[in-house]
Amino acid sequence: MIYTASIYAVGKKILTLTLALFALIWLSWCATDNQAPQVKTVKIWVIAPLSWPGASFGTDGVSFYKYVTDKFNAENKDVQIQLIVEDGKCSWKDSTSAAQKLIMIDKVDMIRGGMCSSETIAAGKISQANKVFTIAPISSAPEVSLIGDYVYRFYNDTETAKNLWAYADEEFTGIALFTENTDYAMWLNAKFRWEYKWNIIVDDTFQSDEKDFSILVSKLKWKQIDWIVLVTQSESTTISFLKALQTVNLLEKFRSKTIWVYFCSSTSFLESAWELANWLRCFDLPPLEYLWDSSKTFIQDYEKTNTITAFPSRIILQKETADMTLAAIKEWNYTSDSIKKYFESINQSNPRKWYFGTVYFDSKRDLVWLPYIIEQIVNWKIEKIKILN
Repeated sequence: MIYTASIYAVGKKILTLTLALFALIWLSWCATDNQAPQVKTVKIWVIAPLSWPGASFGTDGVSFYKYVTDKFNAENKDVQIQLIVEDGKCSWKDSTSAAQKLIMIDKVDMIRGGMCSSETIAAGKISQANKVFTIAPISSAPEVSLIGDYVYRFYNDTETAKNLWAYADEEFTGIALFTENTDYAMWLNAKFRWEYKWNIIVDDTFQSDEKDFSILVSKLKWKQIDWIVLVTQSESTTISFLKALQTVNLLEKFRSKTIWVYFCSSTSFLESAWELANWLRCFDLPPLEYLWDSSKTFIQDYEKTNTITAFPSRIILQKETADMTLAAIKEWNYTSDSIKKYFESINQSNPRKWYFGTVYFDSKRDLVWLPYIIEQIVNWKIEKIKILN
């Protein structure tokens, strides 16, 4: 009886331990099952001019990036994007200090921007040194391509200058070249003069805060000028320049003989300068009406909840940089290096179809892409004059 009782006691103890073990396993499984999956956060820094004469396109860009980020975060639960916005002010100094903080301290995974070339060059040098991937949707100075293999861009001043030269060589005889003293404008001025070495009779520069151009443009009265080439980076300086032409009674003479190497398609510019700018020509990317239907559809949907104060075509450029980035992240490319490798794969052998057509990045990390367009403001609407290939 004692022997039997001992066996019974041992068996009871084993059963109790077994049940306890199963209970522990079950509780552990329940805890694991109920635990929320780990969410990966990708930090993206956006540089944009928010307090500068070109703030309209900077504000548009930031609003757009917030829109696509919110949409992405709502549709993806395993990875979220943390958007960090900094005002680059189209300034080397501000972009440099912001880049140092965000790369060294906040440890951003990538940079989208800047929008001004000075922002991208300043921040890009720091991002290159620290191997942080940067994609610049609308920065165009040639120096961007020289920074290094972590910096990509969509916009190319060298091609702009070549196309402008081809148009000038065909159309112009005597040119007055007026250039705003910014990185974008001065780079384009230099490239244009390199390509077009003759018949530039006047070649003057001015500061971004210039308000009175009357003395600058009055010399046009005594020169054999038949065309004005105006290279600026802000709408306000262009409006001031046109007002000066009006003040010295030259606006009517040069209304249809002024080409602005910037964006006639800006809604805010047309609203502010509708009387001054009639018949002004512009050298631009194709405006929205000449883009693919997918671009128009997106902008129509976007404008149901958002306002574009400047350039719809620039929003499409930024949408493509965003789409490429988000596509990389969806494929589990969460680090700067893996996002960079995704962009490296978009090459001539593996092009990408997007809103402007079929494109790829060349050996300098510049996008090989779309034609330019000469357009004109006619009765306060944009009309195409010529597409340049």
